[in-house]
Amino acid sequence: MARSCAVANAQTALPRCFSVEEIAEAVFLTKGMREVTGLTMGFVLDTPIGIMLTSHSMEDEAGVDPESARLPVAVRERFEALRWMLRDRCTASTLATNSNSGSDSHSDDPDTLETCEKALEDLEEIYRNLRYFKRKGRLQNGHLWRWPAMVPLPFAHLLAACHPPTLIIVAHFAAATVCLRRAWFVRDWGEYALEGIARALEHDPGMSRWLEWPREQLGREMEGVVGDVDERTR
Repeated sequence: MARSCAVANAQTALPRCFSVEEIAEAVFLTKGMREVTGLTMGFVLDTPIGIMLTSHSMEDEAGVDPESARLPVAVRERFEALRWMLRDRCTASTLATNSNSGSDSHSDDPDTLETCEKALEDLEEIYRNLRYFKRKGRLQNGHLWRWPAMVPLPFAHLLAACHPPTLIIVAHFAAATVCLRRAWFVRDWGEYALEGIARALEHDPGMSRWLEWPREQLGREMEGVVGDVDERTR
C-alpha cells in the first residue's frame, strides 16, 4: 500500500488515482497476510506481544456501551439503501449490462448477492468501530484495515473484475480511511481509490451516483459518521 500511494503521489496528471487492479491487489495482499499469520496466531496470542494483535474491535473492550457506537440515523439509512442497491443489481438481470460495459459477469452467480451483503455487513461493523474509537481518540490502523481481511475471497475477485456494486462498497471503505490520513503508508489512499473507482464507473451513471456520499464524507473527514450532529441523508 505504501508503494501504491507513493506511485500515485508521483503522478503528474490530476486528479491522482489508483487503478482498480491496484485496489484489488491491496485487498488480496491483506487477506494473504491474514492467512499466513493465522497459522501461528494461536501461539502468538499466548505470548507477551499477543496484546498487539488484539484490541482492534469493540468486542475486545470490556463494558462497552452500545449507544456509544450507534451510528447516526443518516448513516444507518445509507447502509439500508446500499442493501437495496445490492438486491437490485446483484442479480442475473445485470449480466447483459455488465457484459456490454466490459465489466465482469459474476452478477449471474447466485452467491454474488450473499458475498456482497456479507462484505457490506462487515463494513457497517467497521463504521461502528470507527465511530467508537475515533470519538475516544484511540483509533488505530487495525480498526479499519481489518476489513479487507474480513471480506470473503470471492468479493476480492469481484473487485478485480470491476463488478459495479462491489466497487461502490469499496468506495465507502475508502472514504473511511481518511480518518487514518496521518499514517504515512496509507496517506491519501482513500482519495486515490475513490478517484480510480469513479473512473471505472464513469460510463455507468446509475452506479456513479452512489459515489456522491463517500466523496462528501471523505471531504469532511467522515464527520457524518463520527460527529455529534445526526444529519439525515440528502
